[in-house]
Amino acid sequence: MKCNKALGVALLVALSGSPLVGCSSDSADSVTPPANPLVGTWVAKGFPDNPVVVLEMASDGSWEYLWGPSRERVVTAGEGSGTYEVNGDTVTWLGGACDEGVKGIYTYTLENGQFTQMVKDDPCPLRKVAYDAVIFTAETASPSPAAS
Repeated sequence: MKCNKALGVALLVALSGSPLVGCSSDSADSVTPPANPLVGTWVAKGFPDNPVVVLEMASDGSWEYLWGPSRERVVTAGEGSGTYEVNGDTVTWLGGACDEGVKGIYTYTLENGQFTQMVKDDPCPLRKVAYDAVIFTAETASPSPAAS
């Protein structure tokens, strides 16, 4: 009788533990989405009057576009902020000097610390000039002290 009772308890423990294994909260089987490779600070050559362009892309999907005569003296460009979304090799921009809700869609490449976009569809000419075929380089060093 003791043997049957012990066998019954073991069977009960084994059966009651089985569903718990299937409902485990271990994250070993869960898939973590890849980190956004464009998050960071990017620097590009600008126009003669503002030769340094800085594009700051935050992990929350916001961006800020700055420019100036040197890296130490960049300021926020007029209407130079908005949101972006990365999906595969496509980045979609909202904001900036464009009408509210107007999306700019670009394909991009990221190689050797350089980020380049090619316009796919962007009805906003100001954004197109600022982003199409512009080569942004990842900023790896902190800016030097402001020049006098």
